[in-house]
Amino acid sequence: MSTLIITALQIEGFKKIVACNIDPENGKPVIITGDNAAGKSSVLDGIMFALTGKGAEKPLNDEFQKGKVTVMLGGEERTLEVKRTFTNDSKALVVRDAEGKQLSSPQEVINGLVGALAFDPEKFLRMKDKERSDALRIAAGLDFDALDDRRERAFNERTTINRMLKESEGEKKALGMPITNPGESKSTVDLMSNLRRHQEAINQHQEARNDVDRYKHELDEVEAQLKHLKLVQKSAKQTMDTARGKMLILTKPAVEAEERIPGLQAEIEGVDEHASRVSAYRTDNQKRLDLSARITKLSKAQFELNDELQKVDAEKEKAIKDASLPDGVTFGEEGETLYWGRPFSDLNTAKQWEAATQLAALQDPELGVVFIREAALMNKKARAFIIGWAKDRHIQLWMEKFQEEPSDEGIHIVEGEIASINGKGVA
Repeated sequence: MSTLIITALQIEGFKKIVACNIDPENGKPVIITGDNAAGKSSVLDGIMFALTGKGAEKPLNDEFQKGKVTVMLGGEERTLEVKRTFTNDSKALVVRDAEGKQLSSPQEVINGLVGALAFDPEKFLRMKDKERSDALRIAAGLDFDALDDRRERAFNERTTINRMLKESEGEKKALGMPITNPGESKSTVDLMSNLRRHQEAINQHQEARNDVDRYKHELDEVEAQLKHLKLVQKSAKQTMDTARGKMLILTKPAVEAEERIPGLQAEIEGVDEHASRVSAYRTDNQKRLDLSARITKLSKAQFELNDELQKVDAEKEKAIKDASLPDGVTFGEEGETLYWGRPFSDLNTAKQWEAATQLAALQDPELGVVFIREAALMNKKARAFIIGWAKDRHIQLWMEKFQEEPSDEGIHIVEGEIASINGKGVA
């Protein structure tokens, strides 16, 4: 499809313009000059208004009851006449083809040709970094909304995971050295049973001792009456011998019991303390196990989220690589616009215009028209580059330039009308 350019422009009663007819020279930029408030901006605004219906809150000149802007678009394969008429209360658009046939849905026809950025690369230069990056993505057909949402969700979730992981690791570190396992808890019941058994042995021994003492006493009495109580003496002696034998039998267990009792009492006193150490050990060990499991789970989640972020960034990088961006134009890590690796804001004026103009043409391959407002701010090098660039690509430049007096270059506007063309006055 061939590129369309403006082949003729007629403006009547639009903003500061009284009447203005321009027939651009093929292959040359259209330079509109004039003093402040002379109407030069109204020429470019008039083209925008005709094609988009926007760009003027109050389009009608105060001296007119009705105005019109007619833009002729032509190319090798297509010709269109775009006419927008307007009053203070209404506006209408008519689009005709080369045969004069009025086309239906005229604004949709024009919208298929026109993009806001293509008309004004200077606007691209005035944008802030984020606005410029957004405009660049739109121009290149890049929609990162879904990827940005994925990245934001993953980034926020990873931030939470990192915080939880740091807290868990700090909590585990704060536990210090693990508590030594004190072994299995001892049974108080068993110890008490053992104690009772030894105590019973002592009691039995004591009873035997008491028996010995009693029978000895009886023996003493019997011996005092020995002469009369021989039979009683013999019986008491036998009884005493029996008791002594029993006592001897019980002496060893009693001695062992006496030796064991203090230890058993100490063990009984230490049962509660041991049980407390066992409980502390189990609590500490379980807490360490729980923290280790939590850290493992969080570390896995952290790895998965890092992988998700890398995938999102890779998809973005691939989309940018596959997009139809001008040579040297790309995005930085923070989303800023770069031109040959340098932030756009760091470029000199010539390089900024070079990138912005290429981007402007990129957005509208069918409508080869680029507006440059404030052309007076461009240096010679930037201007020469842009004019040469436009000529090579068959792009038509419309340049607005502040200039109080006419010169041998450009269409000079005075009080809303053309006063001279290339230094020659217009009658």
